[in-house]
Amino acid sequence: MLIYWFLPIILFLGIVTSYEDVKFGKIRNKWVVLGIIYVAIMYFFLYFFYTAYNLNLTHMNYSLINGIFALITGFLIWILGLWTAGDAKLFFVYTLL
Repeated sequence: MLIYWFLPIILFLGIVTSYEDVKFGKIRNKWVVLGIIYVAIMYFFLYFFYTAYNLNLTHMNYSLINGIFALITGFLIWILGLWTAGDAKLFFVYTLL
């Protein structure tokens, strides 16, 4: 049931970034930063105030490690020229979400 906390921002970011990517050909950093801030706030809130999900530090560490691997992978794919920088950043945010 954790998906219900993150689904609204996933849908919002997906719609907005898809529209801007098609119309303007770029993904702006403000959407990436918004996603990262939302992730930080939600994990903080769920960890400290909502114990029904039983989030612990192990889960947080796995999420952080997964995000770091996604960041490195996105960076390498960008370096190889297969993605643009905006796609790599968005991949990182979606991995955290």
